[in-house]
Amino acid sequence: MNQITKKIQSQIYPGINAWKENIIVCKSAKLLIRIDWTDKGLRYVSWSKGRPTSEKPDMILYNGIAEAQGTMGGWTWTFKNGDWTYEVDDVEMCETDDQCGYSLRLLFKGIEKSSVRLQEIK
Repeated sequence: MNQITKKIQSQIYPGINAWKENIIVCKSAKLLIRIDWTDKGLRYVSWSKGRPTSEKPDMILYNGIAEAQGTMGGWTWTFKNGDWTYEVDDVEMCETDDQCGYSLRLLFKGIEKSSVRLQEIK
């Protein structure tokens, strides 16, 4: 394990400071999101804007599904929480720049309720 990972693990909330591999850390205007591979599988963690990662996250979801999108790269990570589905998309191939990048989609019973662009910070 490298020094940067050890430092992050020492500063992050103790209940989520163990992971095998970090997939992404990204943010929106209102959220900070981490997706990690853990001993319990794929995990989604989020904090509201302004809350430090040393505090308990607002949401922790396990049992995520990682799906590769085609042959040109890109991934979708999907997590369920009751009737809600959280999808983080990494779009690598697109027709215009505003279609590329990361986004978070929230679906309620399969119907999209919101979508927000994310900025990768790791």
